[in-house]
Amino acid sequence: MALFSPPGSGLVPRLITSCVYGQSYDKLATTDPSHTRSLPPEKSFSAKCMQLSFCFLGLQMSYLTWGVLQEKIMTKEYHNSEGSIGHFKDSQFLVFVNRILAFMLAAMYLTCTRQPRHTAPIYKYSYCSFSNIMSSWCQYEALKYVTFPTQVSLVPSLPPSLVHCCCCCCCYSYCYHLCSEFLFYIMD
Repeated sequence: MALFSPPGSGLVPRLITSCVYGQSYDKLATTDPSHTRSLPPEKSFSAKCMQLSFCFLGLQMSYLTWGVLQEKIMTKEYHNSEGSIGHFKDSQFLVFVNRILAFMLAAMYLTCTRQPRHTAPIYKYSYCSFSNIMSSWCQYEALKYVTFPTQVSLVPSLPPSLVHCCCCCCCYSYCYHLCSEFLFYIMD
């Protein structure tokens, strides 16, 4: 049996091949003119500005709503059936539900619009997906200890500082750390 024999024709071999190797462009390109799409007409500058503004405002409103709901879920006191008071503790469940809803929304969007065929190996998306899931989980966990404004203003500066110190073998000055701690106490 050859090491690089073509995969079988079943669903599982095709799925494994797609995950590991992707689909090469030459297999996807067709010379049939019925498969080619015409390009949409070029949008005017004002139309592009309106679209950019709409997307910017939509993202900002989404992030603001997401932050408010995150903090409300993680900091609000809940009463159980026995009458005792507690906080929501299962942040993994929130991340799971968040990803399931995002998957369903993406699937609906992809079924409603025509998209170019996937050509990259699927495993290459696992790196950013894992990073996104872990950052969301850590964000929910951090909300148990700090408020959302504190988290948003200070936490993004810490990982780049640590990565820079590790990769470039340099450290920040005493003044930089003093300013960071000063900001932390002001925000808290």
